[in-house]
Amino acid sequence: EVVKISGHISTCFPETLHCLVILNAPTIFSLAWSIAKKFIDARTASKVEIYSNTKEGNNRLAELIDTQNIPSDFGGTAPALTALLQNVGADSNAKIKFTELMQIKRNKKAKHKFDIDESDSEVQYTLTIYTSSLMGATFSVFQGDSLLNEVEVSKKAIGNSAQHTSNGTTPIKRRKSKISGPENSPYNIEIATFCDIGKFRVEGKSLGTDGHFLIVCESTAMS
Repeated sequence: EVVKISGHISTCFPETLHCLVILNAPTIFSLAWSIAKKFIDARTASKVEIYSNTKEGNNRLAELIDTQNIPSDFGGTAPALTALLQNVGADSNAKIKFTELMQIKRNKKAKHKFDIDESDSEVQYTLTIYTSSLMGATFSVFQGDSLLNEVEVSKKAIGNSAQHTSNGTTPIKRRKSKISGPENSPYNIEIATFCDIGKFRVEGKSLGTDGHFLIVCESTAMS
């Protein structure tokens, strides 16, 4: 897959690329790149920089870009990416409250806790999982100790109309992403909708392989 990507880099950026910086890359990716770059034009390969160490990557960004134009997530003084994405929801009326990338190891569990403290009861929150994991994972959403929903997020679940709910919440939408790509292209599944405030957590359990899952929480004003 890395070799395929390197081929696309040569095709799409023959002489127009000044510098491509990849941050927070897994160590295995860096090792794979050291092999893959031998198959593309040397001049193009020399313009690609990969950093697995966060501090080193952020320092390199500061050398290339004025810090006032770098999001605070990456060591700059510009607004964080979450803030920049506030008005970029799938729904034009939706605002992204937070995003969280969850890595779930093979046959392991992971969890993310968050608080909803807005006093406005006329707001509905939606949790959506974005991933390209082939096997997927099972996600459970809790409010305090109460289970709100338990949903399988996988390729198989997209075509399965069955769902697991514990309290009759809004039916969960399963759909393929509008993003086109290879066989393991991204897809997304809504795992919960709620209107309450309080302490919440999302727990994910692997269905057999390692996977990365992007949790997106959107808020929408209720009409």
